[in-house]
Amino acid sequence: YGLQARGLDGESTCLERVEDMAELYLREIVAEQPTGPYWLGGYCMGGNVAYEIGRRLQQRGHAVGVVAMFDSYNVRKSLYRGTSMDRLRLWLQRMAFHVDTLLHLTMDERRAYVSEKLRMARELFGSMVGRRRRGADDTGVQLVATVLRSNHDALRAHDPAPFDGPVVL
Repeated sequence: YGLQARGLDGESTCLERVEDMAELYLREIVAEQPTGPYWLGGYCMGGNVAYEIGRRLQQRGHAVGVVAMFDSYNVRKSLYRGTSMDRLRLWLQRMAFHVDTLLHLTMDERRAYVSEKLRMARELFGSMVGRRRRGADDTGVQLVATVLRSNHDALRAHDPAPFDGPVVL
């Protein structure tokens, strides 16, 4: 069962707190599957939201099989504070994450990992260049940019509480 961030449809407004995202998605998940165990996962920020959903499900007495966090990290612990030095530390932390990941992969897995990261960078760069060429009236790019900004702000403000269950990073 997949969930999409609010705001991408052009009609709903973005949620501004990870806690609100988790609460909304938790209700959607429980409506689809009323009892656990729940196996949750998310990519990047979605991993942080899955973590919060798992924590809330446990608080309500539901069984959580696992929370899988793909390319996720705790932004509050990343030393991001907005200064140039802190941004450098964040960049170094991200690079260390990727180097550590590469060290644990086979050669074929490394090639696939680097290929995927390059594809994502080309896609991001292409959308930035395209936005400059097209101007500010490109609704799809604006929607994604708005959701990304809102999600980034929500993640920076989120201070995750302990979760008593299996987490795979």
